[in-house]
Amino acid sequence: MTSHEWHERDPETREMRYYRASKFNKRWTVMTTLKNDEEWVTYDPVPLEILEELRTLLLKKYQRRRIPYEDVLTIDVMCEAAGGPPAAGRT
Repeated sequence: MTSHEWHERDPETREMRYYRASKFNKRWTVMTTLKNDEEWVTYDPVPLEILEELRTLLLKKYQRRRIPYEDVLTIDVMCEAAGGPPAAGRT
């Protein structure tokens, strides 16, 4: 099981929002929480904006040779299924 985490400031509450994406058996799950919350909320389906952030994170890790390119390709397919541009049009 691989896990990737990142955070950003939530524009509505101005609190830190934490994200965690985990891959288990070729299936990705994405969860989020605010800094003061104890529970993680799982996205189902995952919004396109979060998938694009995850793809950027994974692409940077791939360029540093920390993850296989198949992980990036899987997220590309998920982005396309969520209404994003085709994987061939991504940079």
